[in-house]
Amino acid sequence: RQLEAQRKPPSSGLTGAPTAAKWSPAERARDALPRATLNVRLVGARGLRAGDSNGRSDPYARVFLAGSVWQSAVVFATLEPSWDEERTFELPQHLPDALLHIVLFDWDQIGAHDYLGEVLLPVAALSAQGEADVWLQLGSGVPDSGVTGEVRLLLRRAELSAAASEAASDRARLSTRAGQAAAPPPRLRAPAASAPPADAPLAGGSRGGALARSSEQLDDEAPVSLLAAPALPREAQEEAARHRAPFCSVGAGLMTGTGLVADRKLVPVVRAQRRMRVSVRILQARQLTAGDTGLLGRNSDPYAVAFVGESYLRTAVRMRTLEPHWDEEATLDVPLGGSALARHALHVVVYDWDLDRSDDFLGEALVPMDQLEALRPGEKLCRWFALTDAKGGSNGVSGAVRLELSAIVDEAEAAGEARTRDGVRSRRESARRTSEEEGEGEDEDDAFAREERRADRR
Repeated sequence: RQLEAQRKPPSSGLTGAPTAAKWSPAERARDALPRATLNVRLVGARGLRAGDSNGRSDPYARVFLAGSVWQSAVVFATLEPSWDEERTFELPQHLPDALLHIVLFDWDQIGAHDYLGEVLLPVAALSAQGEADVWLQLGSGVPDSGVTGEVRLLLRRAELSAAASEAASDRARLSTRAGQAAAPPPRLRAPAASAPPADAPLAGGSRGGALARSSEQLDDEAPVSLLAAPALPREAQEEAARHRAPFCSVGAGLMTGTGLVADRKLVPVVRAQRRMRVSVRILQARQLTAGDTGLLGRNSDPYAVAFVGESYLRTAVRMRTLEPHWDEEATLDVPLGGSALARHALHVVVYDWDLDRSDDFLGEALVPMDQLEALRPGEKLCRWFALTDAKGGSNGVSGAVRLELSAIVDEAEAAGEARTRDGVRSRRESARRTSEEEGEGEDEDDAFAREERRADRR
């Protein structure tokens, strides 16, 4: 909802709107010291969509970070604006997962301005000390907006000590009173920063172990890879290879083939033949491989599929993004037999949807069934899982997928099993008393012990 509000076009109304740069720093408590600063230099853009009838645009940018809003000046009649403006944002302690959101608009003299595209960048993906000079492909958060082009940014992040943090706060307060931007930190001469996946925030924990995570918390652990396909038995590897084979949408367009909407196939398994039930929630992915290249740049149209036996959950397709958000959920029955792969792992595969050819494989994650079976009732495993290729490596594959998983316990069945165990124990005690009265051996006792063990296994 916050992103939607930020991409809502401003309006000039009937009297026009200012075209100069504006700066609105976030309000915060006096003792809320920043942990870092991020200097954002908006250099320029290229290949933008024409928003006006003359084939040009009057582009400007709005930059949102940690409650602060910066709007650049308007550059008139161009599809390749050059701004060369900068501002320094404070990163507060309570926002380790802050997102840098840059939205481009075409200024209009009268009425609402036109949306030209946007960039979303997790601040945690930037190195703690250093700078990055990057061209970023514009994405679209508005359907049918025809977004094209790239924007160039120079980003400099600096972690602050306690003294430096207090000084930065003082500078920000003084500059705010004067109606000016906070002074930027000194230029750093570190090499250009990359975006290591391990730096991005993860979902935090609920269980004492290292794997179980709660969706409300965040931590800085790297994505995990718990199981690779080569470690599976041969039959399970063959089944995984069938899952990995891309769906084919050749000539199908939007009506048939893979399709763009979410889909699921839930094959119920009777209790006697079921190992357990697993709730699978596919939340999002990040830093995926670009499956498409062309005039619109390098991008993908990703979707994910979770396989358990003959059942699957397939998310909707998210168009032109390497950071898709899905949030699709289903409960899948895990059979005791029939599927070699389901005995060992939950299989999640990410694909790039294509209109005119077979979809592209973007990577996979295998979650051991033993890990899921070990979860207590009501406990959730929520975290990032690294995507790997078919051999468990990273050849042509990048990124991670975030899953929330839990084992479902049928309370009625659990109560029935408890009654079965209680009945076995009651009959065993009755048989023991009878055998003691009649002076018989322990054959009956051994038989009931075997029956109790079978009930416990069930």
